[in-house]
Amino acid sequence: MPKMDEAQTQELIQLYEETYKPPDVTFIEPKEPLVDEFLIQKIKNIRKKMSPKSQGGMETDWWTVIVGGEGTGKSTFASGFLYHYSKISSLDFPSAVSKNTAFDEFDIMRTIANLDINSKYSFLWADEGSNIFFNRDSMSKTRKYSIKFANAMRFLHYFVAICAVELAQLDTVIRNHRVKTLIRIEKQGVYHYYNYTQMLKLLWKNRYKRDQDFNWYSVQPEHVGWFKHNDNTKQLVDALKRQYLVRFQMEVQHEYKKMLKQKVTDMVS
Repeated sequence: MPKMDEAQTQELIQLYEETYKPPDVTFIEPKEPLVDEFLIQKIKNIRKKMSPKSQGGMETDWWTVIVGGEGTGKSTFASGFLYHYSKISSLDFPSAVSKNTAFDEFDIMRTIANLDINSKYSFLWADEGSNIFFNRDSMSKTRKYSIKFANAMRFLHYFVAICAVELAQLDTVIRNHRVKTLIRIEKQGVYHYYNYTQMLKLLWKNRYKRDQDFNWYSVQPEHVGWFKHNDNTKQLVDALKRQYLVRFQMEVQHEYKKMLKQKVTDMVS
């Protein structure tokens, strides 16, 4: 298999970058709230804490981990959660979610490379948090950058939402030092809200337990609330996921060709 020349390389880079363009989806503002009043008020309070001290805030960032089984509605909840943060923070939700949604560690690298460091109080959504901040001893270079970014971005005061199946999947730096709010999706339309103190108690009481034995009922959540499905936000998020799948397929095809070349070489040698 001949080596790609510079023109072919640039063409492949351009094709890859095309998959990051904002999806062609017309976003219509929801007519009704996507989450209950409790959570909207919490977001307002959090946004106030994120504000400069001169405005009565603490000038901080805010990380929320959203956990739940496959198909429980983590992405649905997160999109509504971030939509209402956008409204409260006067952000353009379709633009922000298209630019700042990451599905793997490379997406985070691209986000870092293209970040406007003068832009504060935006949001970052790690929809596949275990792909980005995975907890394991041997980490790739890009994942190490992800963890470093997690520590550095506190100066940008971002509102961060990470979706994961289990808390234990996340790196301990993220889980123990960056996260301030834990939300568990029990089932479609129902969420459990744990504040920082409750989250620490939950982690302490389950410190010796495996994922499958984690006892969520060992600590009572601050609130059990509701969230809604919305067709427009779903279409936008689904379009972003399709773009990610195209990128993933390109990567797999590239690796497959390398593997196939080696296999053929082995067969004829």
